Amino acid sequence: NCDDNTVKKNSGIAFTICSIDVFDNIGNIIPGGDPIPTVITSVTLIEINSVGTVINVDDQYTNVDFRTSSSFDLVSISSSLDPSKSIRDQVDYVPSTAVLFMIGRSNGANNNNEYN
Repeated sequence: NCDDNTVKKNSGIAFTICSIDVFDNIGNIIPGGDPIPTVITSVTLIEINSVGTVINVDDQYTNVDFRTSSSFDLVSISSSLDPSKSIRDQVDYVPSTAVLFMIGRSNGANNNNEYN
């Protein structure tokens, strides 16, 4: 649900976009499809630096069965920063963009709708 975007309220976050697309079981977008999945089947975090290079992919949750009350932790590459060193010496650990992909499935009429 894009209405519950708490990420943008954190310090250091300049801009957020939330998009939900509904697909049928062969990959076609369903216009106006119900965007509320009942199970999350994949979660991936991708971090990109200021020049557009992917510097981290956390894809440990690519085959999961998350339902209501499930939780998970993702690790940012920025957790590798050493506070005793200058940030200029650690630019490989500073993401400028983070992308969170979540894929889910509904219990709709055909039980095969995918959410991304």
